[in-house]
Amino acid sequence: MKRVELTEPRADLRKQFLEMADEWRSSGDDRYKDALADFDAYVAKLRAEKKTKDLPADHVPQTTFWLVGEDNRVIGVSRLRHSLTSVLKERGGHIGYEIRPSERRKGYGTEILRLSLAKARQMGLSRAMVTCDDDNVASVRIIERNGGKKAGTTVSKEPPRPPHSQYWIDLSQ
Repeated sequence: MKRVELTEPRADLRKQFLEMADEWRSSGDDRYKDALADFDAYVAKLRAEKKTKDLPADHVPQTTFWLVGEDNRVIGVSRLRHSLTSVLKERGGHIGYEIRPSERRKGYGTEILRLSLAKARQMGLSRAMVTCDDDNVASVRIIERNGGKKAGTTVSKEPPRPPHSQYWIDLSQ
């Protein structure tokens, strides 16, 4: 695994971020279609999500970070939500993260969560909730490696989804 750092979205990483977005799209996932359509507007939206002003009623402020290697390659994305809603307590938690498909199974998932937990600690959280589908064995391992203790499981009937577990991670240590 290369040395990496978390950074907030930056315009100078446009090329590298769009390469990652393109990789996701090539794998059949369009999660970054807004960035591909208008990168500057996408980054401005991410920056605005940090503030409580003008957020939709069901959203909480969140800070987005990009996991960047020494070569400026964007390896993954994490989102740190500043608080929890009842929905986020079941699915989403404080921290969500993803690693680009070509960089999986290299330790970056564990590292992005570790670094995101440090950011949560700096923000003043004493513990953080992280959630994942029960059948996502890689995410379960990543969360547990970072100190996650299973707190519960929910099953969504509308729409039908796999069982989803919630984990708490103590940040006071």
